Amino acid sequence: MKINQKIKLYLILLALMSVQLFIAQEQQIETTQEVPIKDLQVSDWSLGFVAGGKSIKNYTIYESGIQVAKSILDGHRLRVDLIYRSSNSGMEGQWGNRSLNLASDIRTLMAAFSYEWFPFAANQKNLNFFRSLKIRGGLWYVDDPKFFYDASLNGEVRWGELVFEQEEIGTVKTNIITNKIQPFLSLGYDPFYIGKKFNLIMEAGANYHGRPSVDMVGTNMLTPTSSQAPILENNIKEYQFMPFVQLVMQINL
Repeated sequence: MKINQKIKLYLILLALMSVQLFIAQEQQIETTQEVPIKDLQVSDWSLGFVAGGKSIKNYTIYESGIQVAKSILDGHRLRVDLIYRSSNSGMEGQWGNRSLNLASDIRTLMAAFSYEWFPFAANQKNLNFFRSLKIRGGLWYVDDPKFFYDASLNGEVRWGELVFEQEEIGTVKTNIITNKIQPFLSLGYDPFYIGKKFNLIMEAGANYHGRPSVDMVGTNMLTPTSSQAPILENNIKEYQFMPFVQLVMQINL
C-alpha cells in the first residue's frame, strides 16, 4: 500500500473515531440536559491537544500542538495555540504523459491568538448543543510560511537515439511564499460551558494567507524553467484563503 493511501486510511479512521466520540459526548450531555448550569462545575481555564490539517489534491499538510483558553465572561474566551506544521514528504504528479516525483519539506512552528464567542451559552434555556456552538476569530503567526516542492522526472527520457538520465535532465525547486501574519475565522462545536471535565472540540474555517509569491530554480536542462515563476505566480494569485479542520481534546482545569 502506498504511503498516501495509508495516510488517507488513517484520516478516515480518525474521522470515524471522532464521530463516535461526538455521539457519545452528545448522549452524555443529554443526560444532564435538565441540570441547571449552577450545579455543574464550569472552569475558567482549559487545556487542549490539537490535531488538524489541510489537503490539496493528494498533498496533505498536518498540524498538531496544544492550546490554552481562558474564559473572561459567560460565552467569551481568549485562546492561545502553539502548533507544529509538517507535510507528507513526497507525492506523484504528471507532466504531459510523463510521471513526476514531487518532493516536499514543510516544517514550521505556528502560534495563534484568538477570541471565541459562544452566542447561545449564557441562556440556560437553550439546548446544550446550541450552547456549545461558537465563532472563533484571530491571527496566526507562521514562522516559515513557505510551501516547498522539488520536481523531477521519474526515469530516463529518450529522444531518438539519445537517452537522458534523470540527473542530466535536472530538477525544478519551487517555493510558494505566503504571509507570516494570517487572520482566520472558524465555526466550531465546543461544550466548554456545559461543565464537563473532558470535551471533544470540532472546528472548521479558513485563514487568509495573502497573495502568494513564487520563486523557482531549475538545474541542468531544466534551468530555463526558472523563467516560468511569474506565470505560476499569476495562475495562483486567487488562492489567498486556505480552509482547515481541527479536532481538539480539551480538559477543563
